[in-house]
Amino acid sequence: MEVKYYIRTLRKYIGWILLFMIAAGGGTAIVSYNFIPPTYEASVKLLIHSTNASNMVDLTSINANMKLMDTYQEVIQTSAILTKVSERISGLQADPEMLSKALKVRHSAGSQIMTLTIRGNDYREAAELANAIAEVFQSEVTKLLKVNNVTILGKADPRQISTPVLPNHQLYILVSVLVAALLSIGFAFLHSVFDDTIKTAEDVDEVIGLVVLAVLPEIEKKDRLLKNKSAADRKVGEIPYATTKQ
Repeated sequence: MEVKYYIRTLRKYIGWILLFMIAAGGGTAIVSYNFIPPTYEASVKLLIHSTNASNMVDLTSINANMKLMDTYQEVIQTSAILTKVSERISGLQADPEMLSKALKVRHSAGSQIMTLTIRGNDYREAAELANAIAEVFQSEVTKLLKVNNVTILGKADPRQISTPVLPNHQLYILVSVLVAALLSIGFAFLHSVFDDTIKTAEDVDEVIGLVVLAVLPEIEKKDRLLKNKSAADRKVGEIPYATTKQ
């Protein structure tokens, strides 16, 4: 198909395409702003350091601590830790399964810092949970692994005014508008392909291959009514007359 066919099809259905895009964007905005609860994120950083009492930098201990990061990452997400956290903050009704889903633990390669992140619909609760997990892990790792090399660098502040990380309203609206545009354009071309009726001079040239010599304009309904009214007015204004026989 030629480029002009695509352009003509888009021009023909541009109104419907824009309407569908606006409806999709507006509907997504209403749902996103009014029906999707906000999700907040609270984080605590832990430093896994050397247990060497001297002030000397022990490269061997640093390397050993970095190798322990994966182990610590697994330990902190076990039921042994999360159950104690749940018992400690029973007022928040946070069971181990919920904590496991809300908790995310990450660390950068070559770094001795581990970040604990909790997501929830209330920032204050998320901050309290993140702090509790860090404190319980710090105390329990000493009992489990017989080491005391975990330091909490900074706790989450429950009183902090935080911005929700989700939902991303602008992203949701943009995606919905793009999807609506693709679907509506696809429908427009699909409808154009299966619609074999001839409506324009371009259709005659494309389908039959004949040259259009003249085009009769379509008479609108209002034009027909005006024409009939004018004819009726002229008929009423005529002077009646009678013929005489000579």
